Amino acid sequence: MNRFCKKSIFVFLVLSCLSLSIYSQQIKLLITSLIWAGIVALIHFMMAKTARISFYRTIFFAILTIAFLLEMHVFFEKETTFLPYCHIGMAGNMLHIIYNEFLAFSNFTFFKYGALSIGILWLFVILINGGGFCSYVCFFGGIDSTLSKLLKKPLIKIKPSEKIREFQLAVLIFFVLISFLYSQPIFCLWFCPLKLSESIINPNSRSFIFQSALFISVGLVFLIILPIVTKKRFFCSMICPFGALPPLIHKFIPYKVTINKTSCISCGKCMNVCPSFAINKKKNNKIQITRYCTLCMTCAGKCPTKSIRPTLYNRKETELIPFVSMILAGAISLFYLPQAVLHLLKVF
Repeated sequence: MNRFCKKSIFVFLVLSCLSLSIYSQQIKLLITSLIWAGIVALIHFMMAKTARISFYRTIFFAILTIAFLLEMHVFFEKETTFLPYCHIGMAGNMLHIIYNEFLAFSNFTFFKYGALSIGILWLFVILINGGGFCSYVCFFGGIDSTLSKLLKKPLIKIKPSEKIREFQLAVLIFFVLISFLYSQPIFCLWFCPLKLSESIINPNSRSFIFQSALFISVGLVFLIILPIVTKKRFFCSMICPFGALPPLIHKFIPYKVTINKTSCISCGKCMNVCPSFAINKKKNNKIQITRYCTLCMTCAGKCPTKSIRPTLYNRKETELIPFVSMILAGAISLFYLPQAVLHLLKVF
């Protein structure tokens, strides 16, 4: 049995055990979860065996996105639908959350605010995967990533610029500060394009129409139109508060995408196809992958000299990127994808 099979079987076993622990009393959901665990393991196997990581990642990511949108905005039920802690909202509201945790500890009311601690733990867990979370797991990322793949060539060419990603850090700082000052998750209340649901915002409030207009505008421009016409992930690369966090801890993430300087011919093809503005050309004409890389491996598929590869600490080639990312994405998806599948089957 080769190493590809062993790792894929491990992915299946991990997800199967998690399925049993979640749905042991719900036979339909359990069977659906186990089938999905097998599909995730198969996709991982194809990634590892064919080295077409970006291709299979796109298919996997699209499935997760469709399932999430169906479950959260079509089949939503307050009693049964699982609402995960939104990493984007938490990133923009982290200072306020930390302050509440401090008050909870100082006033001996920790258990009252325990959910916040779980949320912070959740934020740290997903940061372990670094930028990979943005290309494998994030439900927002799945939308603009999928839409950026629709056209073969961009209708509007955007010159690669690291300044776009630097602007994103300013966005994070803005939301962290203003959310702390107002003691509210400002991004969630005014900018989140997935908030168009009566279960999340109050249609009877005076600000409902203005909120809805902002949600629709942000969603249409940054999450739909720009990704389609430019083949770039504008929402994830520009206005997502969470997207600014992985670059800050990039040095501590062991697995990275690396360019072999010896075989690289500096053609710039990787730089042009990178959807996250994470590759640029230095003054000496050398191509470099920056800390904004989301590990999507789109660049590797377009490199004519096969100079781009996933590595451990920029040295030894590794298969950890799809392995860790698929386990994390598969585990989180178990909380909403099986329900979405069963709801969809009921409709048809």
